Amino acid sequence: MSRSGEQPAAETPVVDGRSQRSNNSRSKILEATIDLMLEAPTAPSAKKVAARAKVGLRSVFRHFSDMEQLFADLNEELNREYRARLQFERDLRPLPLDQRVHLTVTRRAALFLELRNIILNTKRRFDAHSILRQQYSDLVQSLEKHIVDCLPEVDMLSANDKHHIMAVMSFEFLDLQTRIRKLSEDDAVQLVEDIVVKMLDAK
Repeated sequence: MSRSGEQPAAETPVVDGRSQRSNNSRSKILEATIDLMLEAPTAPSAKKVAARAKVGLRSVFRHFSDMEQLFADLNEELNREYRARLQFERDLRPLPLDQRVHLTVTRRAALFLELRNIILNTKRRFDAHSILRQQYSDLVQSLEKHIVDCLPEVDMLSANDKHHIMAVMSFEFLDLQTRIRKLSEDDAVQLVEDIVVKMLDAK
């Protein structure tokens, strides 16, 4: 308080322009990497990332010590996005089983298919970057927990049947049906839904 008893004016926070530009550059690099990976299931080079982000090559390695750190940070952010986009289990609780299965399967499949190239690229780099393997393993466990949150009936299955449900609802199963067996996306999603409903109805 000032000597006159008046409250001093609040100070205007000073924005560090260099820090702000730095944060913006980092975001541009991450977004550029996502865009490149969505276009093709191969890891983009640092030069391609810099060119797409419209930043200098040095800027890439100012924010990320190497490409492994870039991919690891990117996957960490994407994993948070996956989880956030699938937080709808509370909306499903009042619905009958067949509707809950339909919504759970279709929403998960839409996310998997949208981000297929990024997931495939991540899996191809497991041997080179063990941190990516661990991040993916953590994500899979989180997504399996999400299945149980949406479909608590799964938790009443035998351990073997529960594993079958998790396998059928995985990215790998959907990718097998669409990319390898050449089913249409709609047919592949319907196949998953039919299998899950049949297994849960049988119980």
